[in-house]
Amino acid sequence: MANYIGAKSAGVIANVDGGTIENATLASSVTFPAGHIIESKSTSTSSYSSFTDNDFEAITGFNQQIDVKSSNSKMLIFLFLSGAGAENNTCLSVNLTESTTSLDVPLTEISGFTANTEKGFDQTTLFYEHNHNQSVGTSLTYTPKFNSALDLSQAFVNNYMNSAGNAHSVILVQELMQ
Repeated sequence: MANYIGAKSAGVIANVDGGTIENATLASSVTFPAGHIIESKSTSTSSYSSFTDNDFEAITGFNQQIDVKSSNSKMLIFLFLSGAGAENNTCLSVNLTESTTSLDVPLTEISGFTANTEKGFDQTTLFYEHNHNQSVGTSLTYTPKFNSALDLSQAFVNNYMNSAGNAHSVILVQELMQ
């Protein structure tokens, strides 16, 4: 049992010296320091996806929804793409979209570029900092979209070498206090 220093009334503890607090809920008025991660959510895919023109396309199910916990926050969006690349004189382009705020920004236009008929692919990490300016409770859904940048040939995500399913890509969204 914890040793209490100060007042304990109506479920409020002024100070605690040691012990464990169980089933605690923080009030909405709690202020976290700048840079503190409020929430992290992620989704992954291991499905091979290819893109053969310059129209941006999403990968089914490869997006991440997050509900704003603080209006004074920003979102950090990370994409960890496995087997990202292209073949035959093109490269993979990636845009990040979010429908509530109309975000649509390019993250890269040169992933896995190949200037010949060979396949070029690698592991790619992309990130974006989004100052969303939304109120608490607003749902934001971040969706990466892909294309063949030069509209010449095939670009892809989750390409694999020896066995299907060994490529794995992730979208991670973190809400941070500003």
